[in-house]
Amino acid sequence: MVIPPGADGSQPALCGCMLESIYKAVQLHFHWGSPHSEGSEHQIEFSRYDAEMHIVHQNCAYGTKKEALCAPDGYVVLGLMLKIAAEPVINPKALNKVCMEASQVKKYDMSSTFKGEFSLRDILAGMERQEFFTYQGSLTTPPCSEVVNWFVFPKPIEISKRYLKHLWNLSDDRGRPLLNNFRELQDLHERNVYYRNQMWPKNTNI
Repeated sequence: MVIPPGADGSQPALCGCMLESIYKAVQLHFHWGSPHSEGSEHQIEFSRYDAEMHIVHQNCAYGTKKEALCAPDGYVVLGLMLKIAAEPVINPKALNKVCMEASQVKKYDMSSTFKGEFSLRDILAGMERQEFFTYQGSLTTPPCSEVVNWFVFPKPIEISKRYLKHLWNLSDDRGRPLLNNFRELQDLHERNVYYRNQMWPKNTNI
């Protein structure tokens, strides 16, 4: 899902905290399993969640996607775990809307325009911001460039099964059910993974 500029022409952005640049939000997408298996790309304490949402931010220091893909600090990706719950503690209304909109994409390579107002803050309403893991890694889709500063939030956002079904019902380019679209777990390859558990500083914008 492409994230367009707001009504005032500005792009949602991420800055402060551990970041030395401003990163504009450019798109969000999901990875999921199936009705019978989990599909998050990260595992927390050896556990995989039902789905994972990635909010992709591009470094504003680079004018094009091509430039960002060549820089080790080209992107920041927020990884949020989604967990099916019969009665979510916090009803993620904006997230539910996004999943429902996905159901309008009936065939491969189709598109749909989100109707009405849309706010990333609403999408993140159920996110626990003070606890996260961070590491330098890669995109999880081709070309899998090593250009990402990952922020992975271990506390999942609860979502009703009825909304996740909209993702399970999508089709691939051959008309088959689009399931298990996650990358297999990768080795650390001597990367350092850092854990942080405290309130974000007041100068952090998200």
